[in-house]
Order: sequence, then C-alpha cells, then structure tokens
Amino acid sequence: LPQTLEGIEYCKRTNIEMIAERIETKEQAFVAAKAGIKLQQGYLWGRPEILHEQLNNESNLFNFALSPV
Repeated sequence: LPQTLEGIEYCKRTNIEMIAERIETKEQAFVAAKAGIKLQQGYLWGRPEILHEQLNNESNLFNFALSPV
C-alpha cells in the first residue's frame, strides 16, 4: 500500500493520468475516487468484451467513452 500511495502522489505531482484497474466493488471505486483517480475499469463497470462487440452495442458506448467516477 505505501508504494501505491507514493505512485498516486507522483502521478498527481507530474500530471500523469491514472487508471484504477480491477475495480470490483463500490468500496474500491470510492477509495480510488477519494485518492484522486478519475478513470476506473473492472467488473463493477462491465465484463471484458472484444472491442468490436463493445462498439456495436450502443447502450455501452457511453460507459466505454466516459469514466463512471
């Protein structure tokens, strides 16, 4: 955890955009958002799909393009 926090602080200082991966619960999403991570991916937001399947499903285009946080 300390290394993760150091990495987050480094990204904030250097304006590097972060993506939180393996977000599976609302609690994980909340912690990531409170840490300042705006982009998230994981089973909480949707199951893995082949890109052309994701793009062909119009209901998923909004979720694909925008962060839920």
